[in-house]
Amino acid sequence: MSVKKVKYSNWYLLQQAIEHLPLGVSIIDSNQKLVAWNPRYKNLFSYPDDLLIRGRPIGDLYRYNAERRVTSEFRSVDEIEAMVNRRIIRLIEGNPHQRVTTLKNGMTLNIIGQPMPNGGFVTSYVDVSDFTQTEKALRESEHTIRAYTDNLPAMIAYLDTNLKIRFINKAFERIMRVDREEVIGKTAKELFPPLEYELRKPFLSAALNGERQRFEVTVQRIGDPRDYEASYI
Repeated sequence: MSVKKVKYSNWYLLQQAIEHLPLGVSIIDSNQKLVAWNPRYKNLFSYPDDLLIRGRPIGDLYRYNAERRVTSEFRSVDEIEAMVNRRIIRLIEGNPHQRVTTLKNGMTLNIIGQPMPNGGFVTSYVDVSDFTQTEKALRESEHTIRAYTDNLPAMIAYLDTNLKIRFINKAFERIMRVDREEVIGKTAKELFPPLEYELRKPFLSAALNGERQRFEVTVQRIGDPRDYEASYI
């Protein structure tokens, strides 16, 4: 078999291996030229058929995306060329890389590039939009909850099943003389003074077992002690 046929056979096997992967994949050789890609990669960036050809310099694709503002805003041709040069240098140096970018259409991609032993590069493109949207919704939800609870006069704290503090409101901060950022992640044992913790401990244990608890507790941080009614749910 000729060298040409061997190379074609290897390329065909490589192409078949990535063809049906659910993530986008592009592969370049040691000369930073496109060797293989799969349909998902083409669809993610809406590349025209005549752009994706074997032997195409990968810089052309970077430039194409930049000119169409697919991934970033560039103010001039010089900025685009500077970006292309930076990425080419990174590929030549063989440095693995990972970044998360949001496309113009709102899709968020996790892009991971890994060098190959022969000097080429394999880059994967994973759509993480759903995860990103969920993460954003959780942050917004936490912000909304905090906005409401910070305006309540009652102390509110949320502890997980390991009795670690996950959330407190402003009233809790003020009365307990603690800083929200410093106590998040600490355990109840670390938060409360020893005697106060021992008093609360059986009620905490019962609450973890699903039993609603209500009891009185004396809190003294600065000044005279004050009695409070505590509820654990």
